[in-house]
Amino acid sequence: MRLSPSGLRLRSALLIVLAFAAASPARAQVAARPPADTVSVRTITLDEAVRLALSQNVSLRRAATAQRQASFAVDAARIERRPSLSLQSNAGQSYGRTLEENRIVDQSIESASAGLNAGVTLFDGGSVAARVRAARADLEASGWQRDRASQTVVFNVATGYLTVLARRSNSVLLQQTLDDARALLARIDALIEGGARPRSDRYAQEAEVAQAEYNVASAERDAAVADLQLVQLLGLDPAGTYRFASPDVPDIGGRSFAAGALDADALLANAYDARADLRAQTAEIRAGQANVRLAQAAARPRVSASVGYSSSVSTGYGRFEQDPVTGEFTSRPVNVFDQLNERRGGNFGLNVSYPIYDRGASRNSTQRARAALDDARLALEAQRQAVATEVEQAVLDLRAAERQVASSVVQVDAARRALQAAEDRYALGAGTVYDVTQARTALLRAESALLNARFTFLLQKKVIDYYAGTLDPANVSLD
Repeated sequence: MRLSPSGLRLRSALLIVLAFAAASPARAQVAARPPADTVSVRTITLDEAVRLALSQNVSLRRAATAQRQASFAVDAARIERRPSLSLQSNAGQSYGRTLEENRIVDQSIESASAGLNAGVTLFDGGSVAARVRAARADLEASGWQRDRASQTVVFNVATGYLTVLARRSNSVLLQQTLDDARALLARIDALIEGGARPRSDRYAQEAEVAQAEYNVASAERDAAVADLQLVQLLGLDPAGTYRFASPDVPDIGGRSFAAGALDADALLANAYDARADLRAQTAEIRAGQANVRLAQAAARPRVSASVGYSSSVSTGYGRFEQDPVTGEFTSRPVNVFDQLNERRGGNFGLNVSYPIYDRGASRNSTQRARAALDDARLALEAQRQAVATEVEQAVLDLRAAERQVASSVVQVDAARRALQAAEDRYALGAGTVYDVTQARTALLRAESALLNARFTFLLQKKVIDYYAGTLDPANVSLD
């Protein structure tokens, strides 16, 4: 079964946890190294880590910005349905010569005008309605994408926290192993002094102690790296000092979680219905359908109406009157209010346009929109296939982790009894220090496998929640 790219990334994250996790008794919990008294330490819980990530994650903030932009696009599309209203005004002055009473005179004329115009689209071929539907679909898609981004951030935080838990537990376990190795070295010294064991046994055990010391130093380094990676994931100041509090992690050793009873078909059906990224892709298809209708609307007729009203005044405007005595006509200036009344006017227009030949632009746009729609449908089909693979793989991995837990519990119990038997034989002189060393190594491997299985199981539960789309950013736990 091939894994999707997202599935491979999650598998890689899981392998990182497993590569650095080693066994730990059920009592071993995460305990950050005590800081110096002079250093201010900030304790961060899992809930606080989730809140920090949700508020500071750059990808999530960009998703929120994209959602706001999509909402603005919806408003812009709706506005196109409204009528337009505009006010125009103009003021000016003209200079020139004119003939007045058989003589040429220089004069200047001041004028002003104002008008109010309104227009409305009566029919646009359905382009505005299609644009609104496309914008609404894009807004819905951006909302689902933001939800999925939130789930991804929470999953990454939970994975990072589990990594910190695993490496801290590994450090605790190896420290216990070092203490046991040192205690055995002291016992060997006592036996050598009593003449019961050869001095070569001390040399062999000193090598084991040195190896255990190196393992502890390496584990502490790995634990510190896990802390730094989580600090970076949360967007915290790397120069600060932090302590990640241990959440309640269940002791899953020896218990059955009925992972085999999980219904993969039901989980997959739920994922198809609940996955935010699938819903986002479905909304993208609806947006593509609206874009096809929008492109087709360019080839349809358009009808618009307009109405306007205007008036003007001018110093050159006058009313000719005849002198009753001389019979001559003279121009008398007209006051502003009379001019506004005499020079007022209005207009009404109905405009109809039909694109007869647009050089194939509308057909081209329609074909591009249909191709984009086909691509969106193929993307949804591919995404559904990837979801099916992810869910089925996660169920199989969870079942395997449960079986590994049960098997590791038995192995740890057997390894402890074998170590006790080897130590008893060594104390009686019937065994060698090599036998004890081998038995202790076998116990360490068995405890490593148990811790490996514990954290694998916890991580796989989060993987299933993430793949099934049920991971709730508001309620995160590691149980």
